[in-house]
Amino acid sequence: MDGSYEKTHVTVKEEAEGEEPEFLRESIKYWTSSLDLAYTYEVTEELGILFKVGYEYEYEKSDSEKSHDTGFVYAAGFEYAIDPAWKIIGEYEKSTINGPKGDMITLGIMYNFDL
Repeated sequence: MDGSYEKTHVTVKEEAEGEEPEFLRESIKYWTSSLDLAYTYEVTEELGILFKVGYEYEYEKSDSEKSHDTGFVYAAGFEYAIDPAWKIIGEYEKSTINGPKGDMITLGIMYNFDL
């Protein structure tokens, strides 16, 4: 399961025929959460190819409206083990929801706790 939150500002240009364009600045907040199934295929001891598919919920609130949507999310990426505890991960994620999140590219570091 994963989730995200973002707050941003956008400028929207509205034009009416025969009038000067008007620029409106809005604050937008959105939350997403998804339930994912992920699998890593180990190519070598250090390198793994990651596959992920899931179902996502997105809620968006702006100064002028609120909306929510659901859809599927899928991703592919890699994991590269620097040593047994540390990995570098990269992922490309695509959502079927037409929203502000859109496609996402992630690059990060993962630490595996040995419990």
